[in-house]
Amino acid sequence: MLLNLFILTSYSFVILISTLGYGLVFNSIIFSKNTINNAAVGFFGLFFLYFISATTHLFTSHNSIHNIIILLIGLIFFYLQKKNIKKSELNTIFTFFILLFSGFILAKTNEDFPYYHLPLSLHFVEQKLQFGTGNLNIAYNHFSSLFQLNSIFYLPITKIYLFNLTNFLFQIFFFSGIVIIINQKKIPNFSKVFIILIFVIYITKFNRLSEYGADYVGQLLVIFSILLCSIIYFDSKKLDNIFISNIFNISLFLVLLASTTKILYVIYFLPLIIIYINYLGFKNFFNHVFNRKLFFIALLSLSSIIFFNFTSSGCLIYPISKTCFYDQFSWTLEMDTIIHMRSHYDAWAKSGIGAGYVVDNLDNFLENFKWVKNWFNTYFFNKISDYIFLVIFIMLLLFIIVFKNLKILKQNIILKKRFFIFYLSVIIILLYWFFNFPTLRYAGYSVVFMFITLPYIYYLSYQLDLSNKKVKTKVKILFLLSIAIFNVRNVDRIYNEFSLNINEHHNFSNFPFFWVENISYKTIDEKLIKLNLIEQNKSCWATPSVCVTVDNLNIQYTKGYIIYTRK
Repeated sequence: MLLNLFILTSYSFVILISTLGYGLVFNSIIFSKNTINNAAVGFFGLFFLYFISATTHLFTSHNSIHNIIILLIGLIFFYLQKKNIKKSELNTIFTFFILLFSGFILAKTNEDFPYYHLPLSLHFVEQKLQFGTGNLNIAYNHFSSLFQLNSIFYLPITKIYLFNLTNFLFQIFFFSGIVIIINQKKIPNFSKVFIILIFVIYITKFNRLSEYGADYVGQLLVIFSILLCSIIYFDSKKLDNIFISNIFNISLFLVLLASTTKILYVIYFLPLIIIYINYLGFKNFFNHVFNRKLFFIALLSLSSIIFFNFTSSGCLIYPISKTCFYDQFSWTLEMDTIIHMRSHYDAWAKSGIGAGYVVDNLDNFLENFKWVKNWFNTYFFNKISDYIFLVIFIMLLLFIIVFKNLKILKQNIILKKRFFIFYLSVIIILLYWFFNFPTLRYAGYSVVFMFITLPYIYYLSYQLDLSNKKVKTKVKILFLLSIAIFNVRNVDRIYNEFSLNINEHHNFSNFPFFWVENISYKTIDEKLIKLNLIEQNKSCWATPSVCVTVDNLNIQYTKGYIIYTRK
């Protein structure tokens, strides 16, 4: 038990350093040197690793030897590039690795983890690129860059048990990144208040790593992106052009990275575009966006997610029927299946489908906003209302804590106009979210958070002097209390998981590794590959690939690649 804990911790820390190594190299190639960049260097590293993983997957499986080589290269990069990161900022990242580690120790995984997160990640470990994997299991059409990243953390001894490390790394880089930013000099008051609320609310709300799944990482990335925009957008001083260019580039890059986790995060380009055009003007904006390096990253990011959608389902964007090649490629899902799944996801997002219930006549339910009343009754109360209560409670708490330090500061007319444009872009995103996929998991946490907090942030930024030593002390105490709450809740969770009987689901008998159900399966020995058929209505969990839920498959072998089609 203690040996496994030591191995898990050691592997995780080594991978953290390796990821930073890739990030430092990426930063030196793509961006001009700038102190703010170090706050995002971990995200750069994860993007670089995703690109490597996605590329090598075309030709080989991600076995332990493949992964060890990749991680060793990252360690070499870190050694060669460590001079480009401040020691204090590196210590901040390492500190958050320790502070948040209790959240990484978990027995219970995400509800979708056994269904497709784990089996799809394991599929990338054991198989190179295959076509038509969506025919093996309909959930395999939900591709995410997170699963490609999971696959390169498959190492000796730990094997599948580092697959939650991907989300943990994003969590570390997010919280350490915003602390690095708030400690930078010459950060506008608006951005500082923004950071305070982000840190306290997000570390309190998103304290359970098991809930992250493939949904929360994108939300962390887009909020980090918009935070970076605010640094230049709400600064009344004349800023260096290289600094402006870097911040804009990083912001766009982070939304691109978010879009590889779930394509729906492309909606967050809208506020960035509006902000950029307002700040730079049309001509400068287009010159900036079509910068060769940035354009290459954008093309790479979006084409990768489209490509893997296509290889699994035969659709460029699953499950949008108009993007599917029904007659051109044999592995494309049937039109009826695509249309049904689109309706299913739409109904689920609008509370027409939930745990143990389905409304009658889904097509009628989705027409002419008939879903809105049901959504308010079944989802707004108590999911969104609880979240709103948490946000408002922390806003009030901050106000009470700093009340004695409030004083009216002079407002800037230009910044006031910028705020209204900024807030208008958020309202547009909120409306688009509400009418299309109004569930917090689907990009909702971030836009609801901004809709509620931005007017408060703007008001407080002209009432609170954050350079005041007493205010700084109060903020530090609030941060420490938030971290304490994070750890208390996770320690309590770990204790409860330990108390579960060995025969109960999600017990910690395999501490510190998460619980996995042993699924019985029947091996079907095909000429080209072995298929492992699981019991009906069961999830694959860690069943060896290729894990299938149906046996009516045709298997073809073309130019070195396997293609799955339905009989």
